[in-house]
Amino acid sequence: MLVVGIAYLLAAWSAVVLIDVLDVAGIRTRLVSSLEMPMVWWHLFREGSPTELLQWTLLGATALVASYHAGRLALSRSGPAPLVRERRFLTLVSVATMLMLIEDAGNPSHRVASIVMGLLGDDSYVIEVAARLPVFILVGAVPL
Repeated sequence: MLVVGIAYLLAAWSAVVLIDVLDVAGIRTRLVSSLEMPMVWWHLFREGSPTELLQWTLLGATALVASYHAGRLALSRSGPAPLVRERRFLTLVSVATMLMLIEDAGNPSHRVASIVMGLLGDDSYVIEVAARLPVFILVGAVPL
């Protein structure tokens, strides 16, 4: 999976550089005459794009593999201390990646910020950041 992810990112970045930045063979010019945002970049890296779907897949796979191996270590009875540190580490990786997946796919910070800005009647960037901060603190603190 990691190789697929790295290959996809290299191909995506190459496409962005070749089409959006260098306009190789005039592809960008022919497809879109007036660009406010680079075309390939926007399609590959926007919300719900193929890149984000791959990210969700890799986060979920990481959580599943880590929890599987943590469970296997919990069932092993080798030696006096059956790899307690390794099991705890893998459990932490599993919990942290699941929280990252929930935050990235479900966007709770966006929802909290929208609610707070709506209640306050203020859509400034400072209010948005202040409203999102507790969500990120919670997501970051849970694995601790």
